[in-house]
Amino acid sequence: MAPALHRLKRVTCVIKPIENTKDNNVTEKSKKTEATKPKKTLPENSQQVVSDIVLKKYQPIERAHILKTIRAIKQYNDYETKNSGITSLFNTDKQLQIKFDILKEPRYNPHIDFLTVPHPFYNKRSICLICANPKSYMKEKVAKAGVHVDKIISTKQIRERYTTFEAQDELMKRYDVFLVEIRVCHLISILFLGRIRSKNLFIPVFCGKYSIKREIEKAIESIPFTPLRSAYLSIPFGVLSQSDDDLADNFIALTKQASECMYEGSDNITQIQVNVKGGSVAFPVFQAY
Repeated sequence: MAPALHRLKRVTCVIKPIENTKDNNVTEKSKKTEATKPKKTLPENSQQVVSDIVLKKYQPIERAHILKTIRAIKQYNDYETKNSGITSLFNTDKQLQIKFDILKEPRYNPHIDFLTVPHPFYNKRSICLICANPKSYMKEKVAKAGVHVDKIISTKQIRERYTTFEAQDELMKRYDVFLVEIRVCHLISILFLGRIRSKNLFIPVFCGKYSIKREIEKAIESIPFTPLRSAYLSIPFGVLSQSDDDLADNFIALTKQASECMYEGSDNITQIQVNVKGGSVAFPVFQAY
């Protein structure tokens, strides 16, 4: 081997990255200034407002606020009827309803809950009982229970007599409430071909030997409430002809009962409004944000 090669030595070099001294100086200066700067703090009042907006939950509404809202609705209804130029004999019989906005929809189809009010506002309602058994057998059972029902009709009679739209519509107009024996509830949409009027109430009842009187009286006197799979729920709580105090009592009682029946309870309520049924303007009573 050549002598020159023996004189060669292995040289190892390490390549270091070039440091940016300017950026380092800037970051160090910014850290120092941040440490010396006083931290910005919100005033106590504004901090309280922010926490209320974020964490506000439903609480029972004050009676004074409810009375003020009811008076405003009545004044607005009078103003609207005067400007419209349409006089109606039933203007004072318009229903007032509570509208609930909920955050989470229920994951299932819940059952019907029957709510009660301290001051009933329904007039005497005509009742029709739809049963599975023959008409004569159900008549005897209702008579023994001592309950008044305007008409009893079996599913067989509906199939034979009420097949046309005119016959079904006449039956719907004649009666306000339809009590349906729980065994035939699934046949209602088939028997009436989906021609159910919005003003009619179809309430399932259990026509047992000992419970038929209690079930029918409860269905007649109470208000059915079904929290469906929807973000908006409504329930009537009175009519315009009632006094402000009676309407306030009904509102307080129904909101308490309805919030207990809802999916995830009162914490799921984001807004409560009051309006005349069929009206375009709703008055807010509670807002969660």
